[in-house]
Amino acid sequence: MNFSTSTQNRERDAENTRRSFGLFPYLSDDLKHHVISFIADAPLEKLPENYPVSSLTHSLPSVSKKFHYLSKHDYFWRRAIMRQTAREPILWRTALFRMLQTSQTSDCASNLSFSKVALNARKFTGTDEELIDMVHAALDRPSFKYVYQIVVSEHLRYKGPVLCMPGQIQLGQFYELNDADRMIYKVMRQIMKDHPESARQGGPIVNDAIFVHANRGPLAKTTPAVLVQVMRCEFFPEEERAHVVLLPIAHVWMEKVWLCTKGSDLVYAQCLRMTNRVSADMNRLARQEALAFIMGRVAGEVLESNYFDDLMDDSDDEISTTSSDFDEDEDDLESLTEVF
Repeated sequence: MNFSTSTQNRERDAENTRRSFGLFPYLSDDLKHHVISFIADAPLEKLPENYPVSSLTHSLPSVSKKFHYLSKHDYFWRRAIMRQTAREPILWRTALFRMLQTSQTSDCASNLSFSKVALNARKFTGTDEELIDMVHAALDRPSFKYVYQIVVSEHLRYKGPVLCMPGQIQLGQFYELNDADRMIYKVMRQIMKDHPESARQGGPIVNDAIFVHANRGPLAKTTPAVLVQVMRCEFFPEEERAHVVLLPIAHVWMEKVWLCTKGSDLVYAQCLRMTNRVSADMNRLARQEALAFIMGRVAGEVLESNYFDDLMDDSDDEISTTSSDFDEDEDDLESLTEVF
């Protein structure tokens, strides 16, 4: 009885679904696009709800062949890029402008300075729509889905070596590493291996040299880290030491972590840039941690100073007590001398 009832319920639901979408095949393509646009979201658009899946890449294509075809249409992907650019203008406008500059020069995306591209993107006076259409027209494969894929894979994501070292890191604030640490030396050698010898001996670094500084544990998925750019590097092979000046440029989430080769201790990671709001929160946390660290050191120095002051006071009291006792002993000696 229960089995029969459940079967009837499933058949009724299927019939209702068929009736609800019965007229959908007869709609014009524009109306179909409009209807589907209410549920069409792209990867990473609604973090963390649609990570790593989305309706355009996972749900809609599995409905039917027609939906599979419709989900590839540029209409949805162009709207997704526009939504992302409006939601995260710094990330997406910079990435789109970098793609535009790459298409107009012979340089690859990694050879374009991220800071310079970000500055040029801010100077761009056109609208988001104009920028998106310019990038789309400049590509060899004019597809908005392809534009979205390139932005995510080559600009929002980063794959590279990881340096594991705790510390407070704030975006835009230079810091140095000058320790005789074998891991720092190995990571820097890996990062700078394709750069000219002059860049490895303290000279100017023309192309961006970027790696992941994992300053928080554990080294695993969803752990926050920082992308840093090497501004100056000098190697001392005889000491296995590297003196580097670094500039933090972005907060990221770890997505994947793996060893470079079997038997090696050099770690690589795939990371995803944080949104502007989360990145600002992480930078605020880093400032608070740095302030707490400084206050802790000051408090420790004050306590240490007070401790030594108390010791000196105690020693002065002992000295004064000893001297008074010595005076009393001298008086007793004089009285004894007079008696004899």
